[in-house]
This record gives sequence, C-alpha cells and structure tokens, in this order.
Amino acid sequence: MEKYQPNYIDYTDPHESNEFWIRLQQVFDNSNHSLESLAKQINCSKRTLERFLSKQTHSEVLKMIYDISFACGVDPKILFDRTVSIPNMDLSGIKSIDRMLITAYSDVSETGVEGFRKVAAKDYRLRHHRWRIDNDTKHDRIAQLLELDEEGYPSLSLDAEIKLNAEVAERNDFIKQLFLHRAHFAGEMLVVHYTVEERKRIYSKRTIRDALGHTDYVWLDRPVDDFRNNGRIVPKIRIRQWTLDKKFRLEVA
Repeated sequence: MEKYQPNYIDYTDPHESNEFWIRLQQVFDNSNHSLESLAKQINCSKRTLERFLSKQTHSEVLKMIYDISFACGVDPKILFDRTVSIPNMDLSGIKSIDRMLITAYSDVSETGVEGFRKVAAKDYRLRHHRWRIDNDTKHDRIAQLLELDEEGYPSLSLDAEIKLNAEVAERNDFIKQLFLHRAHFAGEMLVVHYTVEERKRIYSKRTIRDALGHTDYVWLDRPVDDFRNNGRIVPKIRIRQWTLDKKFRLEVA
C-alpha cells in the first residue's frame, strides 16, 4: 500500500483525481492479469488499455472502468471509496498457478477453450460425470468423440473438445467469453468457479446473452508442492472435469 500512498490527494471529482487512477492501477496490479490478458478480457487493444491506465485517454471512461474492475474481480464502487482497501486477488495462493488460471479462464473465442490450448498438458483430457461411451443414442455427437483415458474414464482430448465446441458455435452462431471468479485447492485437486457467456457474433445495441455458471475440478501435471516450491515451473492442466451449476439469461441494452 505504501507505494500508492504518497500520491494521494483530496478530490471532489474521482474521474479527475490522481487518487482514483492510482486505485484503478492498484486493482490491476493486485489482479493476476497481464496487459495482454486483461485487454483480451475486456475486448480492447493492449495499447488502448495501456494508455487508459496511464490516464492518457478518457474515451468511454465509465465503460472501461466497469470492464476493468469486473475483469479484475472487484466491484467498481470501491474505486470511489478510500476507506476500502483494494483486495489482493490471490486465487490459489500460488502465483504460477494463478497466471495459468487467468490464461485458461479469460478466453474470448468461438470455442471458449482457446485459453486451455495454451496450458493443456500433452495428455490433457476433459471429463463429465454423465458421459458414457456405450450411449445408445447413435447420433450423440459427444459419444462419437469420447475415448477411455488412462484411468478408464470416458473423456475428450483437447482436439476433440475444440472440434465439438466449434461445431456447436457454428450451428448456434455465437462466441463464448469466460469470466473467472475464484479457485481453491482441495488436496491435489483445484476447484475453479467461472461463468461462460454466450452471445451472437453480430453485436447489436440490444442483445440476449446466455450465462452459464460452471465449476471445474482440475488436476495438474505435477504435484502442487512442486509449483509451491519452485515458481519457475509452468503448470499444465492434465485433467479437467466440468459441471454446469446454473444457467441464466442476461438482457444487455
């Protein structure tokens, strides 16, 4: 907190104050985002974000404030309240794993899994507790792609997952955006809570979005203590078991 303190000033208009912009920068610093991942999450260029955070541009100020705040996991109103400390957005408590989670769960793409492509282990598999290979529905597309993994569970490879999601996206004409909320360890298993928003490719001023609340149960390619003891080791996802918690509809005007 000390590095932000010397520049604090009294103000009446937060948008014009030095303190407001310092607190916004602190929100970014305390998140696990890089400029690249945050820019992708809020759908702007890295250059635009960099200029905005350095107070070089005021274009669409309120929209950027809300987008940056929510993408970094904080309520925008805390930027205007100096009595509230900016939270440090530790997810798992291990920085290398937090960076991996941001990469995987900040995706904006047709498939919604392009981020996972960057952090998937060579033997990555996707599971769901209801998947069965002996599905008697001959036209079940998932069943056609399922294979037994090394532990005997029906699962999808990364290529099969991307292929399946691409087919669904083309059929429904939408793209997906992931929003990471929180994560914690339960032994060697990493529990990840996030939302997937599905929206039509063609943007309109009034659009309906489906939002799906998910929980993933993730196992990494190495024991957790390896990452805890050596921050240089890059974690990879070996197994991801997903569940759908709830589905709701957002109307965006």
